[in-house]
Amino acid sequence: MSSDRYEANPAGLRQGVELIGILPDLAKKAGDDFIAQQAEYQGAYGYDDEFYQQNFPGYTEANETLLSVFREYGTAFSYLGSAVLGNLRNIEGTQQDALEGINLQNNKLDAFGDGSGSGKH
Repeated sequence: MSSDRYEANPAGLRQGVELIGILPDLAKKAGDDFIAQQAEYQGAYGYDDEFYQQNFPGYTEANETLLSVFREYGTAFSYLGSAVLGNLRNIEGTQQDALEGINLQNNKLDAFGDGSGSGKH
């Protein structure tokens, strides 16, 4: 069953935008930490011997792939934050337009009424 109601929680969305805004930096930090930790394993596959030649290229490729995942998550989180912020602005604009329309109608009713300002006839 669908509803024709339009509901939103601007304060909750604003809090979500703030929390999402942290995520790109966390993804970057995770990638930076990964790179730093990989330095500790330098030479684990040897240097230019048969074992190194068989295994190091795959190790390097896997590390590059993982690092690109961290970067892509950061980018995705940035886009998500922008989208939620845009949605929040749209909601706040809609809310402001509705409140202005209600106030305009109330003013018209007050002016049309019996002068009591109640808007009731």
